[in-house]
Amino acid sequence: MTFSGHLSEATLTAEARRRLARGHRQAVFMQAVKSPIYQEMVAQGLTVTKLAERLGVTKGAVSRALNPDNNIEALTLFAMAEALGCEWQVSLRRRENTLGPEDGASVT
Repeated sequence: MTFSGHLSEATLTAEARRRLARGHRQAVFMQAVKSPIYQEMVAQGLTVTKLAERLGVTKGAVSRALNPDNNIEALTLFAMAEALGCEWQVSLRRRENTLGPEDGASVT
């Protein structure tokens, strides 16, 4: 398949733009979730190899989990925090100017 024209945001459907925005928000979220792990590893002078040893997994498994392009399971985050001698503190806050489920917006 080839494209004969330029692809720009203006040519995208509203749904395609929403999906791209949601994907970007998800990527930013994954980065924010993984950042404390990296920061604590640096603070403790740990390499990916050393964290993998503490977790009893391969270096590749830790690298894949920490890759910013990959999703990570909550249990993996919990295990990493435990291996670092830390605990998670989670918070949730509403974004400004957004509709909630009670306003007819869908949750995906």
